[in-house]
Amino acid sequence: MFERKNPDDHWFCSNKCEDIFSGLKKLLGRSIVVGADNLIWTLLKPMGSDNDDLQDLSAINDLLDLALEVMHECFEPVKEAYNGRDIVEDVIFNRGSDLNRLNFRGFYTVLLERDDEILTVANVRVLGDKVAEVPFVATRFEYRRLGMCRILMSELEKHLMNLGVERLVLPSASSMVDAWINGFGFSMMTDFDIRTELRIQCPEFSRPLESLMSKGEGGLVWAGLLAYGTREQFKFEEAPQSPESLATRDFSASGLSSRTAGDWDSKLEDSQVDEAESTLKEALSLNYEEARALLGRLEYQRGNFDAALQVFQGIDVRSLTPKMIKAIAERTRQRKPRSKGDIVPATVMSMRSVSLLLEAILLKAKSLEELGHCREAAKECRIILDIVESALPNGMPEGVGEDCKLEEMFHKALEFLPILWTKAGLIDEAIIAYRRALVMPWNLDPLRLAGVQKDLASILLFGAVEAKLPPHLQTWGPGSPNSSTEEAILLLLVLMNKVAYGEIEWDEEIMDHLTYALSIIGQFELLAEHVEQVRPGVYNRADRWYFLALCYSAAGQNETALNLLKKVSGFSESKHKPHISSYLLGAKLCSEDPKHAHDGINFSHKIINLANHQSQHFMGEAHKLLGVCYGNAARICLSDSERILLHKESLNSLSHAALNRQEDPEVLYSLALENTLQRNLDAAFDNAVMYTETMAGNSVRGWKLLSLIVSAQQRFRDAEIVVDLALDESGRIDQFELLRLKAVLQIAQEQPKLAIETYRILLSLIQAQRDLQDKNPVLALIFESEALAERNLELAVWQDLAAIYSKLGSCPDAKICMDKAKLLDFHSPRSWHTTGVFFEAQSLHKEALVSFSVSLSIDPDYVPSIVSTADVLMKLGKQSFPVARSFLMNALRLDPTNHQAWFSLGLISKMEGSLQQAADFFQAAYELKLSAPAQSLV
Repeated sequence: MFERKNPDDHWFCSNKCEDIFSGLKKLLGRSIVVGADNLIWTLLKPMGSDNDDLQDLSAINDLLDLALEVMHECFEPVKEAYNGRDIVEDVIFNRGSDLNRLNFRGFYTVLLERDDEILTVANVRVLGDKVAEVPFVATRFEYRRLGMCRILMSELEKHLMNLGVERLVLPSASSMVDAWINGFGFSMMTDFDIRTELRIQCPEFSRPLESLMSKGEGGLVWAGLLAYGTREQFKFEEAPQSPESLATRDFSASGLSSRTAGDWDSKLEDSQVDEAESTLKEALSLNYEEARALLGRLEYQRGNFDAALQVFQGIDVRSLTPKMIKAIAERTRQRKPRSKGDIVPATVMSMRSVSLLLEAILLKAKSLEELGHCREAAKECRIILDIVESALPNGMPEGVGEDCKLEEMFHKALEFLPILWTKAGLIDEAIIAYRRALVMPWNLDPLRLAGVQKDLASILLFGAVEAKLPPHLQTWGPGSPNSSTEEAILLLLVLMNKVAYGEIEWDEEIMDHLTYALSIIGQFELLAEHVEQVRPGVYNRADRWYFLALCYSAAGQNETALNLLKKVSGFSESKHKPHISSYLLGAKLCSEDPKHAHDGINFSHKIINLANHQSQHFMGEAHKLLGVCYGNAARICLSDSERILLHKESLNSLSHAALNRQEDPEVLYSLALENTLQRNLDAAFDNAVMYTETMAGNSVRGWKLLSLIVSAQQRFRDAEIVVDLALDESGRIDQFELLRLKAVLQIAQEQPKLAIETYRILLSLIQAQRDLQDKNPVLALIFESEALAERNLELAVWQDLAAIYSKLGSCPDAKICMDKAKLLDFHSPRSWHTTGVFFEAQSLHKEALVSFSVSLSIDPDYVPSIVSTADVLMKLGKQSFPVARSFLMNALRLDPTNHQAWFSLGLISKMEGSLQQAADFFQAAYELKLSAPAQSLV
């Protein structure tokens, strides 16, 4: 049933044929909504070039071009031997010929679209009222097994039945005949049936498939599709849902069957794999490798990993690699709108075949992983990356994933490869794989890209390997990351930036990793900045302030941290649940600075007042911090009576903490320290011994405190022995501090030469460490946090040496040591105090007074300079006694246990004639000196 070019000529065989033709013509171009998912069913036919509406002509031809692309996705182009033209293209564009077998006029194209995207295409030609033929049906790869083909064919069947067409026929491969007959009720049509019943000629291009099948009684029923030629590959959909049948799943994978109301449970046993493979190759015209890829996928889906691996190993990937690279490069190349010159040669592998083979490689890797061969699996997975990178050296172009699974398979391989290397224990290879996924634009979606970046940062931080960037990736030159930690931090900062701009959702794990990374390199202020940038709602206010306080306190900004913590305990938060962690941190920070002692007492009391809601741990910690804060408050208190009360409260709180937290050595240490400061030496000694035993002798500060307590008992030699024991257990910076303490003890034993030698050793060790760091910048970075402590220790050594030489009367040596000290820190109050002592030893009282005044201008509460100033004033005459006395009283207010201040006060009283008062002062000085440690504890 064809239409002449001249519409005035009528040549229909009957009125019924004319009605069918008219009905089809009315359907042309109509957009018919089908299904429940905004699907559009459309019947198209090429318009003649003489059509008046050129716009409609162009639109229809564009749609037919797109339909041809869908067909070519499923059918490799087959050239007709006579004229070299593509048969599928001739069918879609209704190209005629004088040869009947090449005359394709009268074909209609049926489209199923959604949102202007073509999902399924079919060709149909109506041969009178008896029969219609459907030679081709194609569904885009990503929409298969979603019922799209069934929807299109069902709508076509409905319209053909309404027009009065009796039968729908299709050619079939011989291997598929039983499936159509037994599974769907079709019947075989012989040549006699065709000639006598339907009186049509079997389409020439279907003859190699040997059989023509039909079904028409009781309603028009459609069935599957044919393959034609020698190398055509067809993909039909409608996957049966039964996972038990290998044959059924196989047809599902290839898209060659549609389930109707009937049941078809043809099963294929494992021993028949070879037969099934042969059947697939014949039915689908698949080559050997593609058939194995399908069968391997089926075995993998069934969980038969050994069988899947055996099937996949039959694919010669090495010989196929050049073909796949060429196919990817050719078929992803940006082209102009379709023209004959842009058609990819038929010899180039289709993207469907490439995707199928890449999937086979990926599934082979997964099978190896399931069998515990992770290293071999990683090598297989790497092949996918090598193939795609060779074909696309500049990255994945846009739109590749719209036509095939290439992009999806490649993305899965990108994510899977580093996981395999990690499972194999090859962390270096895993890092290389992660970097490989990030250095090129592979069109990873934002979530996948963020996942790869986060995983790489994690393995760089916690992988226990140092994997520097290779030279070709150091695109920032000197600014490139110099270590795994720096690279991880950069990745995490990028992720935090994405979170801030809403590109990805908030991920607490990213913040945790960033917190750890910045903490280990000491960048706490940078961490605080990123905490402040976190969007509202992620943390509540108390948690945010607490987190920031932790950052600022770690950065040494305790004042800022305390201001934040005071907000948590302020009136605005009184209606919320108490934030115990903030109270504890506030009390801890206050315990480190005497001027915040009363704030620390308040924080501690807040915790204790919540006793009914807190564990024993928090209560013990609160009492410990309360005791320390009471002790600090006592040392800055102006009132003697209040000081005595605070001292008592301090010991009571620490004792209470010790009872509740017997397993906590820190409580014992605090109790020992407070007893020492209050000169309760016996109790302090017991506490220090218990602390050292609890720590199993591994605490250097415990040894140091024990040594100072022993020195306060005037057992200097025993104290030195304790220091020698501690030196064996100490680290580098602790060893330096212990050597200085040893020298101080030697001075207390009136052994200045031994002390000078100890100081010489200490200075040589400090210099050697500094030289080592100068030669090795990496080492300097590692010990950067300890550099300030070493510098302060060196300053104290030069000051100690200056004092020793001044007492020995060695003025040149003392002068050298003082200059060294001032070079390190010109504004150190102790350096100027040592200078004053040097002048005083030479009876240069005015110069000494000037030096002490400079020291006090730097730190008005520096007690040694206050006492020394009073001593100089006493030597200037009786008229200076009142001023000297006021200095000494101020010194005793700051440090009531300073025996030198009591002694000088006794001298003033003696010179003023107050002998009884002088005797009391001397007695106090004597007793305090007998209980004074060799070195200050605060």
